[in-house]
Amino acid sequence: MAATGDTNDTTDGPATEERIVAWCLETTELGPVEGREHVGTEFAFGVGRDVALDVRRQTASDQITIRHEFTLVASDDVDDKGGFLERLAETIASRPAIVQGEGRRDGANYVVELRSSVYVDGLTKHTFLTSVAEIRRTRELVDGLATEREEPREPTVAEVPAPVEEPAPDEEPALAGEPAPDEEPVPAIVPAPAEVPTEANQPTVDVAAPGPAAPPPVGQWTPSHVVPAAGLAAWLNPDPATQPAATLDPALEVQLLDRYGNWAHIRCSNGWEAWVDGEQLSPKAPST
Repeated sequence: MAATGDTNDTTDGPATEERIVAWCLETTELGPVEGREHVGTEFAFGVGRDVALDVRRQTASDQITIRHEFTLVASDDVDDKGGFLERLAETIASRPAIVQGEGRRDGANYVVELRSSVYVDGLTKHTFLTSVAEIRRTRELVDGLATEREEPREPTVAEVPAPVEEPAPDEEPALAGEPAPDEEPVPAIVPAPAEVPTEANQPTVDVAAPGPAAPPPVGQWTPSHVVPAAGLAAWLNPDPATQPAATLDPALEVQLLDRYGNWAHIRCSNGWEAWVDGEQLSPKAPST
């Protein structure tokens, strides 16, 4: 069967923490790992060199939570345009659904919290690092809110008064239609007669070479890649915050339709389409 609705949680317990720690140590922006103890969690640790992240799994939870909290001083730069918290909420709402967050005023500061969650049964290096990247990008956008200032508006041409020219002393202004003294009259310009197009001077038109052959009709299935031996989780949309819809069988042949970052849009032989981790697919060997 090409795809099933069952998913196997193979990353439970200590193995989940070990895999995430290994991924963080392999990524320059995330290592090293700082161990932490929190009541009610199976594990918790901190990562991130420039953007500090808290990674944890609550006891008996089916999700991994990645959290980033930071503080902005409520200076004139931050409040220059007013309504900082409203602009912050609009910025977070414009980000992918895997990122949530909010801000609050704390005395003379603003405290901002960003979060992203990944289901354990859909946890891969790809889904984890995608969530981390979205939090880091959202932090950059929020920092931009704190530094943007309204540029002064340049006056338009209509607002700039034209300079008034004063006549020179002892000089009478010339009447309209009269040439100024010592000025040669300008001869009238007679336009040349338009050229009548003839067969000899007609422009030539290059006939374009025929374009490439049209793609195969929609719905035609042509296998191009193969699922790895361990099988592969599949989503209905490229969103790691949602649960996988199915698990593809090992060595299953699929057709690659499109790519979105590391995501791959595939079609199975029965016509079912889904999104998978494109890095896990292997090109199908040519038939002999």
